[in-house]
Amino acid sequence: MNGPVHTYVFVEQANPLQQKLIEIVASEAEELVRIRDGRYTRSQDVERLLRPALLQLGFHHGVTSQQVPGLFAPDSDFEIDFYHPGWKVAVEVEKGKHFNVWRDVCKFVESELIEHAVLLIPYEKSGGKGRRDNLLVSTADSLSNIRRLYLALKSFLLIGY
Repeated sequence: MNGPVHTYVFVEQANPLQQKLIEIVASEAEELVRIRDGRYTRSQDVERLLRPALLQLGFHHGVTSQQVPGLFAPDSDFEIDFYHPGWKVAVEVEKGKHFNVWRDVCKFVESELIEHAVLLIPYEKSGGKGRRDNLLVSTADSLSNIRRLYLALKSFLLIGY
């Protein structure tokens, strides 16, 4: 099965749900491209699309310290898009052209309950004059230069859609 483009930014131990996550994204590839390229679509549209399969896999959606005590400091306003408490896997979904990858990184490394981070981002975006920019590669390049930041994690996986 050909899956979505994916790469590890950091890996000490492979994400135990990697194959399942790739299969879920692959199964919705056509709709994900429509959302990715849509002018008035948002990351919440991607979350809504993937939510049933991720919940079936054991993930919780829209998780804060209220739902999972200890996920973040009690006064933190962080929320994780999807979190699997058994495997300690967190998934953040991004859609926009100028999403804040560093806020996602902060969420991943701030929590003592996250061992495997997953960032689901557009594989590419429209550039000027009909050009397509490879967003996954440029994000991977910028995140790969800061390995010490990830020492609390076992893995950090990027999946492009």
